[in-house]
Amino acid sequence: IPAGPLLSAAVSSAKAVVSTVAPTGGVSKAMPMSGSAGAGTASAGTSTASGATGSGDAWDLLEAQRAVTAEGQKFNMAYLQLQNEMQRESREHNAISNIMKVRHDSAKAAINNIR
Repeated sequence: IPAGPLLSAAVSSAKAVVSTVAPTGGVSKAMPMSGSAGAGTASAGTSTASGATGSGDAWDLLEAQRAVTAEGQKFNMAYLQLQNEMQRESREHNAISNIMKVRHDSAKAAINNIR
């Protein structure tokens, strides 16, 4: 199947995208449960920083899904371009084949007329 290598490349690049966007090992994102104002301020700063980077599990999955979707769109565009090239080559082949057939038939008819 010609799509086998394309699918394999898509899956392996999707794995690479997911592994770079959502690493498996990680830092715990639990916030300390302290009543002091200093700890609350520090955890709020950590929360803001991690929220800005989108480091929640749901956010990681959403970003990974977006990355995979973008990669899929790239592969779809490449596949569409390949299909267009194949159709163009097929039309060229058919045109040349038809021209050669007409030339052959004309030559054959001329030879038969000479006999």
